[in-house]
Amino acid sequence: MLMYLMLVPRCAKEVHEALEMAMEGHARLLEQYAELQEKHIGLLSKNRKIREGVTNLKKLAKKAGVTATETRWFESQAEQLVAMRIDHEHERDAAKDEVEGLKMQLRDTADAVQAAGELLVRLKEAEDAVCMAQVTFPCTFIAFFAHFHEQPKC
Repeated sequence: MLMYLMLVPRCAKEVHEALEMAMEGHARLLEQYAELQEKHIGLLSKNRKIREGVTNLKKLAKKAGVTATETRWFESQAEQLVAMRIDHEHERDAAKDEVEGLKMQLRDTADAVQAAGELLVRLKEAEDAVCMAQVTFPCTFIAFFAHFHEQPKC
């Protein structure tokens, strides 16, 4: 009985660890499923846009007088054309987003450079003030800087 009571906490710990590992694996599977679902929705949307574009081009071709023998070739060309247009729109949107991100990064960098410049001016002013004070009160500064083992450079 005593041996059994000693094994219970260890077994409970092992079961708990196994359960945590299973939950982590399940969470990863859910994340992968969500990503796949997003891709699927994107593909369905793209397919719908292609079909709508092909339908519009068919209507235009019918108005222009395309014959039945040319229809298959026209449909394949229309599908490729619409797919290329959709890809171009996605690339254009991605490029716009990238440009906006770069503009924001450039603004942040400009702000950081300006702040660094202001800090440099303040540091130079402080160094000049220390040098002036050192000239005015040399004994006080020698004792003060001897404590830090370094004197400011004027």
